[in-house]
Amino acid sequence: MSLFSDDGYEVEHIILNRPNVNAIINSNNIANWDIMKADESVASENTEEVDDNTEEIETEVADTTESNESSPFKLHLRKFSIEEANIWYNDSVSNMAFGIEDFNLSLSGNMNDMRTDLVIETNIDKLNAIIEGVSYIKNATFNADLNIDADLENSKFTLKENSIALNAIKLNIDGWVAMPTDDAIDMDLSLNSSTIKFKDILSMIPAIYQNSFEDLTASGNLKLVADAKGIMSGDYMPDFKVSLDVNNGKMGYAGLPKTIDDITLKA
Repeated sequence: MSLFSDDGYEVEHIILNRPNVNAIINSNNIANWDIMKADESVASENTEEVDDNTEEIETEVADTTESNESSPFKLHLRKFSIEEANIWYNDSVSNMAFGIEDFNLSLSGNMNDMRTDLVIETNIDKLNAIIEGVSYIKNATFNADLNIDADLENSKFTLKENSIALNAIKLNIDGWVAMPTDDAIDMDLSLNSSTIKFKDILSMIPAIYQNSFEDLTASGNLKLVADAKGIMSGDYMPDFKVSLDVNNGKMGYAGLPKTIDDITLKA
């Protein structure tokens, strides 16, 4: 109805439908999204004409400011969504590749308020991570439901109710993330789970999870702890810790005569 009002029309929802993104950094450290080319001759000519055109430019800026104040367009964003996206990132310099297929994201909240609750729902059908030729994550599923207290004025985001699942591993993350400057991210995050089991960790082995995970029996004591605290900026990383302990692990398949017993893992 804002189309017919005198206050201007409003955009409340932005949808990216089936985007395909292939981001590449080649062996010469050139990114395929860096498409702007500087023209030194034009820059030199513009510099010589600056003094002559100063008064004219100031007048144009003033006119533009007045016209912007009366613009009929208003962005009252309350929902942003991505539907069925495929995104690949390939870095030949670092020898890393990451890919997500059938990626869906829904972000809702009143982005016009200085403080609002953001609700984020996302799922990925296939998640891949390859580092130096080793496939650490292969065709994993990922789901997340996050409720975030967003202090947009101070660029600080505090996690409230949330759940994250990577294959059979279900986790919770507590804490906050802030952006005090454009080139720094401050954080105090902790990862925990009261329901994770030894069998859930085995779901990260593609051959097991994709073919015979339901037939697998596993038991054992498991403890997973992770946290990150501090500022990430440039070459500086926050203090972080990840600890995984498995004691008295056991696994096997129904119908097979033997099991694998006394599995111990400290990582």
